Amino acid sequence: MFKKGYLSILSLVMGFTFFSTNTFAATDIVDNDALSSAPGYSEQKGNWTYKTGSGYYNDYRIVSATVNGFDTDYAYIWRFYAHDKNAAHYVYLNNKDFTNPRTAYQIDEFGGIVYINQNTAPGGWNFLKTHKEWNHMIVINTSLTTKLGNVGADATKITY
Repeated sequence: MFKKGYLSILSLVMGFTFFSTNTFAATDIVDNDALSSAPGYSEQKGNWTYKTGSGYYNDYRIVSATVNGFDTDYAYIWRFYAHDKNAAHYVYLNNKDFTNPRTAYQIDEFGGIVYINQNTAPGGWNFLKTHKEWNHMIVINTSLTTKLGNVGADATKITY
């Protein structure tokens, strides 16, 4: 009887192990000025200044939120090659020059807007939102961003 019970439990455990989903998450990181080997690409609209000495890969982009034309002519876009994933979206913020109190991040095409205070955000990866869509991207939406301070663009990532 003991062997039969032990065998049943072992079979059950092995069955769950075999049919369980993969618990390892994939992570795609796209930096500002992403390399061609990155799992996506970044692009800018407007005159974002390139700076070094800080940031995820020791560089970042920055623009004053008070410049003329910031409303419609400026944006920073990170696009990911991963498709049709339920992905958690993050932005990397760790720069004293990022001082905008209400930066609008658009999540994918239909994932809505998430606001982050770049001036007080904790250093490192800041969670935005989990969303499933065919095309994954994170966009700094300048039309909805508060016109105060400096807006920074550094690395972004999705995990799925």
